[in-house]
Amino acid sequence: MKNSVTTLLIDLNESTCGIIAGMLEEIEEITVECETGSFDKAYRQIRDIRPDIILLHLYPSLEEALVFARKISTLEPDIALIILSQDQNAQTVINAMRAGAQEYLRLPVLKEELQNAIHQTIVKCRQKKGKGTDGKIISFFGAKGGVGTTTLTVNAGISLAHYGNKKVVLLDLNLQFGQLALFLNLKKSCPLNEVLPYLDNLNPDMLTKPLDVPGEGVALIANPAPLEAAENVTPAQVEQLLILLKEVYDYILVDTGPVIDDVTLRALDMSDHIILVSGLEIPVVYNTRRCLALFDKIGYSRDKVKLVVNRHSSYDDFEFGPLDKVYDYEVHSCIPNHDRKSMCDTLYKGVPLSRLEPRAKFSQNILKMITSFNGSIDFDMKKSKKVRYSKPLVNN
Repeated sequence: MKNSVTTLLIDLNESTCGIIAGMLEEIEEITVECETGSFDKAYRQIRDIRPDIILLHLYPSLEEALVFARKISTLEPDIALIILSQDQNAQTVINAMRAGAQEYLRLPVLKEELQNAIHQTIVKCRQKKGKGTDGKIISFFGAKGGVGTTTLTVNAGISLAHYGNKKVVLLDLNLQFGQLALFLNLKKSCPLNEVLPYLDNLNPDMLTKPLDVPGEGVALIANPAPLEAAENVTPAQVEQLLILLKEVYDYILVDTGPVIDDVTLRALDMSDHIILVSGLEIPVVYNTRRCLALFDKIGYSRDKVKLVVNRHSSYDDFEFGPLDKVYDYEVHSCIPNHDRKSMCDTLYKGVPLSRLEPRAKFSQNILKMITSFNGSIDFDMKKSKKVRYSKPLVNN
């Protein structure tokens, strides 16, 4: 944990929130943040500030608050959860502990009791520090169709798996016209609509071998088939699936469609990083600026939303000037343009460019991009030999 311990108090009752915050601020090493809005807003703040400890008041709805507690403990296992409630019922205490609470404090709480609980939680968290964390969700969102979102998703996933020795799953949330299976040359794949009906009975370990892509080291959950099955996918199902995948995989890479609907928004909310894929055509720049404004309004931080300019040319900097000024936003990465024939070959052969030509500037910039998401990733570059295929892999 950090020297200064960030504590987020989630209490939809503003008066109680003020009292508890006052008690906490007397602890020298504590930094207190308060959230008195909705649970959805509270969860966005959790993802933005990454608190060490959360104090959750079971108010105004005990049932909704416990559901939210389970969501926190499942999606954010490194965050310590303390529950506050006026409820004296023993069953409520049991339910709170089952939902992931490390401490249960009855309100009104004494200052000494609250401060002791915080100190004990800090000690426990520091003892746990160093243990492995669960999987990271990275969503790729295109500012416009055709900007190369699927290309970046596939190549980033293959690079993480093949050169970084990470356990990676690709999820196609472009529900109607997703093409991850096509890019990986899969005539048969596991479509999303065949997984969702069984989520309640699935063990996370069951989400491995049936999804593996032969020879590439990644797993894939393809978009629904047939086309009309996309209508039946709900945000709650996507959330439940992502929770399960985080227990099994180091990275979950989500390829979304270029439309912000309820399903896409749920995936974006749950993502550790959103890769906003852009380009330098005028309509794409226009859409990118609108997306950035929307993400800011939603409450996504700049640390969460990474702007990536795809198909970048060295001439672009001269023609357009500094790219940060073009978008009025920091450009995280530029993926260089690659010759059209090689890119077409990757589709024809069903092998991503990062495998066909691992030493190409495109492939090397993909590695740089994904390395910067979560600190240093050790890549085994002995594997980065050009892959040769004597015949096309696509079977018509």
